[in-house]
Amino acid sequence: MDTAGRSAFAAFVAEQAPALLRTAYLLTGDRTEGAELASAALGAVHRRWGELPAADRASAARAELLAEHPRWHRRTQLREAVAATPLLRGVSLVPVPAPPVRDALTTALGRLPAQLRALLVLRLGEGFSVHETAGLLGVPEGSVAPDTLRALGRLEELLPPDDRPAAGVEAALRAAFAARTTTVPEDLLVGVLDGVTTRRRHWAALATVAAFFVLVVVLVVLTTR
Repeated sequence: MDTAGRSAFAAFVAEQAPALLRTAYLLTGDRTEGAELASAALGAVHRRWGELPAADRASAARAELLAEHPRWHRRTQLREAVAATPLLRGVSLVPVPAPPVRDALTTALGRLPAQLRALLVLRLGEGFSVHETAGLLGVPEGSVAPDTLRALGRLEELLPPDDRPAAGVEAALRAAFAARTTTVPEDLLVGVLDGVTTRRRHWAALATVAAFFVLVVVLVVLTTR
């Protein structure tokens, strides 16, 4: 990416980050984890920058965010399981941070399947229409309404009886989403670019290792003939 491209990408991050961070925060229930998720989505757009038309980059960033969310969700569940297990935490090769403290509603939301959680965030937190939500999640429009009801019912089941809101789960969730605000970290762009560089180094290292093993196999074949 040349100087003009780097400047354009920096402007793109500044423009899109507030909305992406809000969606990521609603999905994760944690500002730090939301920033990680948003950074991953922006990094994916950076890698495709030259092939994406300018008009499609904003929608691509949100699509990347929603695509990355299920993978992030699985990693987070594993990380929290390790953090909650003293034996595993003691033998972990990397430091495992303690899970963030969440209220009952956010904790229950985090236990929903990633697709249902994203559905509730888009419909109740972001106010997207049925048509928009279906397009973002890649599901039929006819499934959005029944799946929303199913997600709300499952969410209520996951809440402890004493924490079930008298006004109903949907109203409580809308209020909780509306109350969540986030700000763009000053080092977000730096973090995105660092993540891109780290990913490149990771894949370069894997390619080197793969090439080495291929070379070894070739040499073994040649010397055993």
